[in-house]
Amino acid sequence: MRTKLFKLLLICVFSTFILTACGSKEDDKKGSSDTTTTPVASDTGKDDTPITEPGDSDPAPTQLGDQPIDLGDLDSESLKVYPKDKSTSMFFYNAKELSDEVFFPDQEEISGDPYVFNGTILEEYDSITNYLDLNEKHGSEVKNFDVTSKAFKVMTKLGPVIVIDVVPYNSKFIKDICNSDVYQLKVNKAVYNELTNYKELPETGDTGRFYGFYYGYSQADECPVFTYGVSNLAHAGFWDYDYVKYRTDETKKAKFRNLFTFHYPAGWSDTIDDGGRMIILFPNNRGSVSIQDWEAEDESLEDVVKVFTGESPMDMMPPEGMEGDEGDMPPQFNMEDFIKIHSKQKTMIGDDISAYIVELSYKYDEGIWYDEVVCAFKSKRSICIIEIALIDIDGDGNMTSGQINLFGDEETDDDTITDDAEKTYSQKLGVIFNEEIKKMIDSIELCGI
Repeated sequence: MRTKLFKLLLICVFSTFILTACGSKEDDKKGSSDTTTTPVASDTGKDDTPITEPGDSDPAPTQLGDQPIDLGDLDSESLKVYPKDKSTSMFFYNAKELSDEVFFPDQEEISGDPYVFNGTILEEYDSITNYLDLNEKHGSEVKNFDVTSKAFKVMTKLGPVIVIDVVPYNSKFIKDICNSDVYQLKVNKAVYNELTNYKELPETGDTGRFYGFYYGYSQADECPVFTYGVSNLAHAGFWDYDYVKYRTDETKKAKFRNLFTFHYPAGWSDTIDDGGRMIILFPNNRGSVSIQDWEAEDESLEDVVKVFTGESPMDMMPPEGMEGDEGDMPPQFNMEDFIKIHSKQKTMIGDDISAYIVELSYKYDEGIWYDEVVCAFKSKRSICIIEIALIDIDGDGNMTSGQINLFGDEETDDDTITDDAEKTYSQKLGVIFNEEIKKMIDSIELCGI
């Protein structure tokens, strides 16, 4: 069970690393949550283009050429939201209202920040390639893809802005990486909002409430440029995935079979169905939650816990590749060579549920030991087992087990540093993840009896 989980985790790490990881060297170098390093480049190549500052002209003109403009009711509280994402990202909850700062060039410090604004579509464009170079990090890499995408000129109360749909470019980019690997595609769909393009786009004359990441400043249009939407897919590759800066207390609700429900952070991946096992990935490739059940109508919770901890070796399945002739444990097999139990506590979780929390280590390939925490409890005729594994990445890019402390009675490496400013990015993530894991476990509610 544990061997399969970590193999799965490693696949997840490498399949999503190219787009989501806040690189470990960058983690330690930056320390803080500021990862907006994307330079803003002119799409005209001219630096002397006159810039109209906010307030120098009518911010809401009533004429576009010979055509009158009907801006609609920009103050309405019932404007349609564009786009309507199937899965709401953590960026949605961090979106800032439009301000004057975006109407000036060279605003690198806000590159990648999510914004929201009310506006009316003035024009539509059938290509966004002229704008992609504003992001030299990823835009130049995907600009020559053979995809169809749109851009819009939107009039807001503060002035015009350009909105570009980058989703088709990232969708193709990630699918090309996955190639024919079905499992990698499944993982990336969970992380990147199904990898589907928007089916509904606004049209000229539509008034709505738009969400988008600040992409850069267009000298040619003399106005800021935003992405269409603030989904993970619109963000991927263009900016580092800064969980410390953009995390939110908003949660998603999930249900495991018909056994129990729970809530988990909006910044974690959507759920992945892996042959009856439910997988959820932590952001920044820092681990996973794996949920499965063990049918045990006539077995107690205590007996099942003894089985998966190796305390009942006669019932324990051997590690993969170590089976005997009949699929049993091979002769002279010692479970302590493959699994170590650090602590096992009986406690109450969630909605007054009796559970065991087990801290253990298990040996993976090449003799490397990895840590995880297992939460086990009974629901109906099954024992539900939640395996939680955290991964730390050091300054050299090496992966090690992260610390999980669900009881709060043991000091961790992070606890020895009282000044938050002195913590590395990885340490800050560890503190956040521990808090979120505790909340997830405490939100569990059983379905029926």
